[in-house]
Amino acid sequence: MAVGAWGSCNVAKENVTASFDDIVFREDGCNINYLSLPGGPHPVVNLGYTAVHEAGHWFGLQHVFSTFACDDVGDTIDDTPATSEPTTGCPIRKDSCQDMPGLDPIHNFMDYSDDAW
Repeated sequence: MAVGAWGSCNVAKENVTASFDDIVFREDGCNINYLSLPGGPHPVVNLGYTAVHEAGHWFGLQHVFSTFACDDVGDTIDDTPATSEPTTGCPIRKDSCQDMPGLDPIHNFMDYSDDAW
């Protein structure tokens, strides 16, 4: 996990292994910074939503802003409104893709909104 990151997960991969003698390791798992867990000291990421976000990656979900363009596939879920950028804070009525239907999905766990919502 990168220094300063709240968490990271590998996208689960089938049959990706490395071996050392008779031990087989799978390229699979999550690392969550304990400071982002419920009760942690950070005021905007201490409700555990980082763990939910990272587990979403482990289950194969992408960010809602995957290519930073309004016409991209986002998280590949058809009913997620288009968004062209990650969210910081909790900006109500954010609309980064004004020519597309729907407001930015700031409450979607696969965005970067603060835990504050």
